[in-house]
Amino acid sequence: MRASEQGLWDALDSAGHTGRRIVTAVAALGGVATADQFAFQTRDADADDLAEALGRVVVAGLVEHGDNGSLTLGGRLGASPPIPSLADQSGVSSDVLAIMCRNLGVAKPIPTRKQARAEAIAAVFADPYQAERVRASLSAPATELMNRIARIGGVGVLDSEVIGVEAYHLRYAASSLYNRGIPEYLAKHGPLVALRELASIGIVGVAEWGDEVWIWSEAWPLLDRPFVTDWPAVRPPAVVSVADPTIGCRRSSPRSIMHWGRGRRIHRQC
Repeated sequence: MRASEQGLWDALDSAGHTGRRIVTAVAALGGVATADQFAFQTRDADADDLAEALGRVVVAGLVEHGDNGSLTLGGRLGASPPIPSLADQSGVSSDVLAIMCRNLGVAKPIPTRKQARAEAIAAVFADPYQAERVRASLSAPATELMNRIARIGGVGVLDSEVIGVEAYHLRYAASSLYNRGIPEYLAKHGPLVALRELASIGIVGVAEWGDEVWIWSEAWPLLDRPFVTDWPAVRPPAVVSVADPTIGCRRSSPRSIMHWGRGRRIHRQC
């Protein structure tokens, strides 16, 4: 059952909110998470809820424990594709990567191979000093939009309308050899302008002829935040003992208690 496609989805569906986020975080790390990486990714989760959910996904075979505290996706999940990457063959063209390298300030000469260009962009985002330089160069609207996309979309794709950009405007935000910029009538469209700024340096991916945006996997170190920050834990309600109000009444302060029983009124005094 674990080896079947349907069995895999059934296990994921039954893993619960926290369990699915554990699988998502490990998958976003390429299918293997060190103990330190997992601790960083789950820092916002409730410790008890996280431990209980991790135990369930391990028993289900969705995640496997390593000797050094690492976690690895189990079975067919290990072959699942990671989050969108600049190095994907169909994700973005080599010419667009060259544009991103120039905009990002990658050291010249710019690599000629597509893979090398994607690695050069990733190296900028992974270097603390370079990452700080890039963050400082972003406009305030672009920084706000970047954080919003990461917060709402996580490691998945996000409908562009959620961030205030219509699908038919996305082509103006995408980096392309044929994209000359945003038309004058859209020059004051704040979200679109900010989105183009982020897309031009390889932080955000844009479906030029679709309706989706996302954070490139190479850009996550720049954000310096976990892939998933939504870790709500459902707590069992607190049980409170309430004393019987009729117990302990003082004789010196009588009061009449009236209730109905078997068709007649009954009066009691305490």
